[in-house]
Amino acid sequence: FGMYAAAVERGRKPDLLLASCGGAIAAAVIAALPTDAQRRAWLASADMHRFLLNLRSTPRAAIPVALAAAVRRGIDARAAPRVPDLFNDYLFELPPVPLPAQDGPPQVALAIIGAKLLFAPGEVGMPRGERKLYAETVFCDERAAALLAGGASPVHGPDNAVAPDLLLDTGMAREDAVRSSIADMFYFRCHTVGADHYAGGVIDLFPIELAHRLADQVIMERKSPFHRLLALPALRAVFGIDGNVRH
Repeated sequence: FGMYAAAVERGRKPDLLLASCGGAIAAAVIAALPTDAQRRAWLASADMHRFLLNLRSTPRAAIPVALAAAVRRGIDARAAPRVPDLFNDYLFELPPVPLPAQDGPPQVALAIIGAKLLFAPGEVGMPRGERKLYAETVFCDERAAALLAGGASPVHGPDNAVAPDLLLDTGMAREDAVRSSIADMFYFRCHTVGADHYAGGVIDLFPIELAHRLADQVIMERKSPFHRLLALPALRAVFGIDGNVRH
């Protein structure tokens, strides 16, 4: 919220927000509410308070269980060796995010990153081999889709589990796009929309290549590196990627 407010104050209002993971919530709120004061009021609203109170841990969040899983991922240095269980192996139950209602056109265009699962629940645990398990997906409007059309996922690599083609979805509901983007593996369950399943925007947490395909000028927040003992093994186990190489 602060970055956007500062840009507007300096006469540099963005015409598009490219968001992944938790940033998808902030981007959706900015698009729905016209003033900074209204956005900050939403953060302190009764709906948001109830949302936070309703976050619940699962049995897998017990310290011995969570640590044992982290140790197993840390020991195995292979890139996504098996189809992971993103349907049942997660720490917290996530209630619906209480996004504010949007009256009229959005304040700014949105492009939200997620990861479409290319496997079904019945395939969990199978050896991956060279199979691609995820397609980086951008939920966006027609204008952004036209700018990104024909491009490849910048995360794709020959040995990882990410498919080369970048998927573009111009019909996904805002709530489902946001929920998909925040569905980071092991934190929350993957998000199901119809017959499709989506994991989080952490597949591409630093989408600078996509940003440059969407804009002449890009403003991006700096992030700390991924934790080498916890986050990097999780990314390697699921996507087969080293997040700090891209960082």
